[in-house]
Amino acid sequence: MIKPINIALYCFLAILLMVINHSLALITPRVTLPRMVSTKQGEESCCLPRKISLQGSIFQVSYEGNMTNTFFGTWILNNDLDNGKARSDLVSSNSGPNVTTVSYRNGQNTFTYTYIPGQTCYCVKIINADWNRNYCTSSGRLLEQSNVGFNKANKYGFENVVAGNKYIDASYYWTIPVDQKTCIFVSNVEAIAQSIGTFSKNTQFYGASYQVDPKLFVIPQYCPPESQCPL
Repeated sequence: MIKPINIALYCFLAILLMVINHSLALITPRVTLPRMVSTKQGEESCCLPRKISLQGSIFQVSYEGNMTNTFFGTWILNNDLDNGKARSDLVSSNSGPNVTTVSYRNGQNTFTYTYIPGQTCYCVKIINADWNRNYCTSSGRLLEQSNVGFNKANKYGFENVVAGNKYIDASYYWTIPVDQKTCIFVSNVEAIAQSIGTFSKNTQFYGASYQVDPKLFVIPQYCPPESQCPL
């Protein structure tokens, strides 16, 4: 039996590989974008609504020896998962190209196109893609509750600090609940500090909307047709 494939894995790897080919700024121990996940039993998290438009301003920096890599940019998500459509844009402000990934379901197949606008484009065909997954907070637990303005806010993820801050491994989201299962992301922090180097990423989210423009999922004409997308 063929297991369902997580469509988000293809979307993320496609974006990451294209950006790395143009810039060392994204070669870090952590991913640059939120991931589509399935929450494991015993873990606490919340997920974005399945139809959502959201933007995030990213500042990312890593240090290793005498080398420093930085990335400034904007991540833009447009999802209509129940109708089999997903789009992710990574807009760079200081290095590397802008990269777009669009996935859509066509019958039993899913097609994922990744392209640098006006330049290159490639695609893959995915059988049994798992459209039931969603973009969720880091795996972990509910760490803290507070307020953001007049809204209740929850902090999900994990924080590990060892030996007087000599080792730090943290990944957490501040969120505003929508209902018992869904939330809107407010911010995301990822950090690693150890003897060989450090890494940190801070994302501030904004512009959440339940309106998603169908035109965003139209594939550019310079991209190959579905018949040329390899498995």
